[in-house]
Amino acid sequence: MMCPESCAVKVKEILSEQPGAKEVVVDFDSKTATVAIEEGKFDADAAIAALVDHGFDHSTLKSSAHDEQASADAKEQSAG
Repeated sequence: MMCPESCAVKVKEILSEQPGAKEVVVDFDSKTATVAIEEGKFDADAAIAALVDHGFDHSTLKSSAHDEQASADAKEQSAG
């Protein structure tokens, strides 16, 4: 995101249009967007692809601490 007015608004619009997105918060200063999702309905890869399609070429996915802990818990359960 290069401009706080139009870029941040466009990112929020693109992500809000994704199936399963409930709420989108864009923080221009940290160049991040946080998406509250409906579990099982949101496709993060499709959301990143939509951003890239609109010229946000450096878009990447950053998991939340909650997601990382859930993944770690799942690995522990499958190993146990």
